[in-house]
Amino acid sequence: MALSTSGYTPEINDAAELAREYGARVIAITAVGSPLAGIADLALPLASRETDFIYFPSSSRYAMMAAVDMLALGLALRHRSRTRDKLRRLKITLDAHRGGDNRQPLGD
Repeated sequence: MALSTSGYTPEINDAAELAREYGARVIAITAVGSPLAGIADLALPLASRETDFIYFPSSSRYAMMAAVDMLALGLALRHRSRTRDKLRRLKITLDAHRGGDNRQPLGD
């Protein structure tokens, strides 16, 4: 899995190429038509617009987090029988660790 909003970061692209050389399939969340998209076996497109206001959080960061969350949700729903018990155990463990009631968010 390779994540790069621009698809031009040399270190990420080099790692993706190396993974392919070792026989791994590369899935990338990146810009359409980017070098990383060209390396990947499967490129999931991501488009976001940045501003020049440096004090504002990067919109691409939020776009990437949303894409990863949607991918995780899709995989969990597709493999419900394998993920349901694991997610339930994770939730119970986190609730016990943090204290409080059982309605706390899993991703807190």
